[in-house]
Amino acid sequence: LPLAVLAQLAVHSDFPPMSHSLQYVYSGTSGIWNLPEFMIVRLVDGEPFVHYDSNSHKMTPLQEWMAKSEGPDYWNTESQVAMSDELAFENNIEVAKQRFNQTGGIHTLQVMYSCEWDDETGVSVYGYDGSDFLTLDLKTMTYVAPVMQAVPTKLNWNSGRAFLEGQKAYHTHICIEWLKKYVSYGKSTLERTVRPEVSLLQKDPSSPVTCHATGFFPKGIVVTWRKDGVDMHSDVEVGETLPNGNQYNTNMYFCCRNKQRSFTSDHVGTNITQVFQTGWDDRLSSYKELSTVVQNEALKLRQSESYFRAR
Repeated sequence: LPLAVLAQLAVHSDFPPMSHSLQYVYSGTSGIWNLPEFMIVRLVDGEPFVHYDSNSHKMTPLQEWMAKSEGPDYWNTESQVAMSDELAFENNIEVAKQRFNQTGGIHTLQVMYSCEWDDETGVSVYGYDGSDFLTLDLKTMTYVAPVMQAVPTKLNWNSGRAFLEGQKAYHTHICIEWLKKYVSYGKSTLERTVRPEVSLLQKDPSSPVTCHATGFFPKGIVVTWRKDGVDMHSDVEVGETLPNGNQYNTNMYFCCRNKQRSFTSDHVGTNITQVFQTGWDDRLSSYKELSTVVQNEALKLRQSESYFRAR
């Protein structure tokens, strides 16, 4: 078949070794009748692996690797700690409502702590009704209050040096040790590598060219178009990376209005080289895949996810 354009789609990357993160998200609510008043979700690399809510009063595993790694003593202890946190959240929501001069209505309180494997820093953020309430600055080891209603708590916590030292130790050491423990439990799942299935599509010569990368893991993947080895940024739109079960999908669009224009698409985020030879078929008015060469290497990604833990 006569081909007017020959395009090459290459999938490869040059990423640093994979990093890991641990997240705790604590959420308390008031005035939402069909939602548990208190919930905890713990995540490794953005993957939920533990859950607690005020309806069950039990900390439960969400991943098979976590269920196999800990016994009854762990789950009983964690459930007891979570119930104490639940009582604290009930009290803290009432305190916040008083400070904002609120009586009824729907209100939320969230606490988010995070840490990363190779980084002795973290995130500690308290939010109320969708806005920041308190933030811990780990460089200065002081709490910052973006709203006046949080100032009494800021002054109280910043005056307790032992409390602040405990927070520093948690974020720079204790949290990271727990992260390493959890990663060791789920290593075969968390560090699994699934190459993307890649396709290059175009309806007609005046339509945008769409590059689909689907079914890959880990999450991080960056898609770019290249021409003659140079990244192209004009006429390019990159889509979101979205979950697809326990994997991810992403896509990007390139406005290729001149069918004589050749191009290369580089998907950065996996150490995989996947080449598609495709071309415009004038008689069929469609893109046809001619050949595929796939070179599998070890997948390595750096993921920057937050880890959250509430007191």
